[in-house]
Amino acid sequence: MRKLLSLLGVLTLGSITTTNVVACSNKPQVDPTNPADQSKLPFLYHEVKVTNLGDVKNDARDILTAFQNQNSNIKDDTLKVTDITNKTATINVDQYDTHFKKGTLHVTFNSIESKDLTKLITVKNVYANRNLEGLFPVPTKIKEQDVLDGVNALNGLNLTLQDVTVTLPNQDNNPATSATITAKGSQYQGTDIPVILNKNLDIAQIFTNTDIGDVYLPQELIGKIKEEGSAIAIKAFLTEFIGDANPLLQEFTDLVAGVQFVDGVITFDKNQLTIDANVNPTDNTLHKVFTNKVTFNFNINVDNRLSIDKAIKTIDLKKPASTNLVTIKQAIIDQNQDQLKSFSSEEVNNYLIVTLPDKTNSASVNVSWLPGSKNFLGHDPLAAAISGVTNMPPLNINVYFGIIKNDFVIQNAATGKTIFDNLHSYLKNTYQLSNDDSAAAIADFAVWYDGEEISNDDKTQISTEGNKPVTIKITLKTNVDDKYKTDLQKLIDNGFTVGKTYVSNTDVTDKK
Repeated sequence: MRKLLSLLGVLTLGSITTTNVVACSNKPQVDPTNPADQSKLPFLYHEVKVTNLGDVKNDARDILTAFQNQNSNIKDDTLKVTDITNKTATINVDQYDTHFKKGTLHVTFNSIESKDLTKLITVKNVYANRNLEGLFPVPTKIKEQDVLDGVNALNGLNLTLQDVTVTLPNQDNNPATSATITAKGSQYQGTDIPVILNKNLDIAQIFTNTDIGDVYLPQELIGKIKEEGSAIAIKAFLTEFIGDANPLLQEFTDLVAGVQFVDGVITFDKNQLTIDANVNPTDNTLHKVFTNKVTFNFNINVDNRLSIDKAIKTIDLKKPASTNLVTIKQAIIDQNQDQLKSFSSEEVNNYLIVTLPDKTNSASVNVSWLPGSKNFLGHDPLAAAISGVTNMPPLNINVYFGIIKNDFVIQNAATGKTIFDNLHSYLKNTYQLSNDDSAAAIADFAVWYDGEEISNDDKTQISTEGNKPVTIKITLKTNVDDKYKTDLQKLIDNGFTVGKTYVSNTDVTDKK
């Protein structure tokens, strides 16, 4: 979806010539006049990998050749090139094409006849990575490549630091607000071309993917969509989908957060959301960087996306091959395929977030969905907090590894003391401990249920009602009698670490 939107968002900068190039057609694979055949054909922009063609002669035939060379998977030789400028061109698929549906695709390139940087760099107010970090981000020093990335993106160029020199002012006190570009060698000409950084950016040029498609809101909010008190929460949730389609929005989270409560900056009406950088400039933090306004279109649906607790049901990974987060993430996906198999592995990997909630304890990770997905229910914690939604599914869960295996059964109506006693026997049998009292000698145990510790409670009975798991905590002791050190080593060999607390959530069952 991101690729599709980015392809659609490339702008054509005024046609100066219309030259057609048509190659001889291959033998037709389908009948394009047959609606059944036509419906099977993909759009060209779904298949294209490269749309910035680099240095190309300003000629239709050369542009088509460069396009086909850089997209070797495109075997259609009936494509036409029109609307050529010194930076852009349009690739056309006609209605009789046997490979793709009728449509157009915009490509960019650097005309090798146009080496003058003063003519190539026409958009001089550019975005340069503000390098935001932390919960309350503060922009840090801007780098030469940051400037060049912004210049290339807004001017349809492909300049490198081998082509030009980027000069930035001293940034000891504040990030740079300007820079100059000077050509190197003989490929380009131009000296001290000024660019303005992160100031008076046209917001419509930065966030070009405006047709967001389907978005999802909790039923509780949809029912209050006309109520003023719900407007902030609705706008916050919609902004998550806008950010997914326009990843650059994440670089301006500090500015977007600053306008949530400012009248008129973010407005919502039916199926449109408008962000206006010009309104109320005194309080509008977006006005520090942007000008103009942009409107996003979408279709609101009741949120039926897959929540993290429904997606990740196996939360005990046993002992993963590595405690590297990448390995753990893959183990989580592999052990929850029943719930995830209908989604592509790329999509799951893109949206599943795995973090260490406590870096001093490697026994668990926190798992959540990235906000803005069409299929997975994730929200920014702050947006969820201000939403007031009372039946919000869990937005994150903990996944544990290397502790209690799935064969430890907790029966309905068991007491805390029964579970506590069974844990000692379970540990002894599972890890083949030598002594009957080894488990108690080398580890401390705790049993929690419904928010209370019930380790020695022989009266409170647990229940399958409410699907509340029993939480088991095991901490290996630091000081162990010599008699039990061999058994302690067995646990260490199985992934336990002395002094750390390991946690496992175990479901209650009626099965015998």
